[in-house]
Amino acid sequence: MIGIVSNCLFALNAQAANHFVRQGATGSANGNDWTNAYTSLPATLVRGDTYYIGAGSYSGRDFNTAASGTTVITIKKAIESDHGTNTGWQSSYGTGQAIFAGSGVSFSSNYWVFDGTVGSGSNPNAYGFYFTPPNSGSSIRPVVYNGSYVQIRHAAVTCPGPSNDIQQFGFSGTGNSVTTDYTYVNNCQVSYWNQGSNNVISNSYLGTYWSSTANHGVHVEQIDNPSFFNNIVTSCDIQCIEPGGGSTTNISNGKYYNNVFVNVKGSNGVLKGVSSGAIKDTVIYGNTFINVAGPILYQNNAGLGSGSGNVIVNNVLYNSPTLYEQAGGGAISHSYNAFFSSGTISETGVQIGSGDPFVSYATGDYRLKAATQSGLALPSPYNLDINGDARGANGVWDRGAYELAGGSLQIQPPLNLLVTFTP
Repeated sequence: MIGIVSNCLFALNAQAANHFVRQGATGSANGNDWTNAYTSLPATLVRGDTYYIGAGSYSGRDFNTAASGTTVITIKKAIESDHGTNTGWQSSYGTGQAIFAGSGVSFSSNYWVFDGTVGSGSNPNAYGFYFTPPNSGSSIRPVVYNGSYVQIRHAAVTCPGPSNDIQQFGFSGTGNSVTTDYTYVNNCQVSYWNQGSNNVISNSYLGTYWSSTANHGVHVEQIDNPSFFNNIVTSCDIQCIEPGGGSTTNISNGKYYNNVFVNVKGSNGVLKGVSSGAIKDTVIYGNTFINVAGPILYQNNAGLGSGSGNVIVNNVLYNSPTLYEQAGGGAISHSYNAFFSSGTISETGVQIGSGDPFVSYATGDYRLKAATQSGLALPSPYNLDINGDARGANGVWDRGAYELAGGSLQIQPPLNLLVTFTP
């Protein structure tokens, strides 16, 4: 029986093929190797196959190949250690970025992997895929996912900013079960406009966004069952995350954990209900909040009262005096939070301290320099910190995004931000 299964798997794998895309290729353009690479992605792509892209500048397009069950099409930035074939390969094809400087990409059908292969953190030049849309037209949307089951990784987006005051959504779409992992976005009106269910934003770097009277700005809009974890959010004004999709749409069953939020201005805080939309049945676990002027959770607009079922546990607050604003909604459960230079609160397991608890606040190294009081032990996935270190392994479940002695993640001022995709 084992032999039969193995042979079946081999047959399925044998059907898949690699294809190659390289700007300036002068061969037969059949995509069979790097000498004969396509100069742009072909109009028709094959389910189950992988398309490697070399460094260069490329035009955007809509990916709409019909789904075939759950079989994905993978579009991947070639690098020295992963480029599909050595025939015709040169190292320069892997060291540069694949840049989409004009129109962006969109996914209109289901099951895609769009992977820049490399890039994380605050250096936009490190990402395999880079989007730099022009400041023209009525709307700028560099990466759109209206299909479902789309994975976007190691991709960076830099929007042109507010000078022409036109709609600018970095990553956006209505698809369900979309993952944006190791992405980088800066200077857009909305960084992520996610209108589908079960979507994930993880391991990403969010720089700044802008807002105007004509175009309301925010870092993230989400709805049902979102997950937001292991992210660095460097600036918000007025709130960071809110419900999207209409005035009565809620964020429900959200999971926000292992994130660092730095410099949140205004009275609305980090996670806020808007209009008649509310935050419901959402957990906020093990995050670090630094210089947050408003509440960590503002569950609904005052007097509308529809937020409920929310839980705030194991967070570290520095110079961030307000944990929550109930605003007439249901009671918010909170415990085991640590407040440093942030006032006090009555809750089970509260820790009150003074000064900053970080290895190097001045340089943006927000690891803990000493253990916190032990927090509340939680199940997977909350048992790992932002770096993947096991919480409580030394007998103390540290609060905040970092378990003591985890690796550093340097927060740097955003300059140009890139968007990258990884499977």
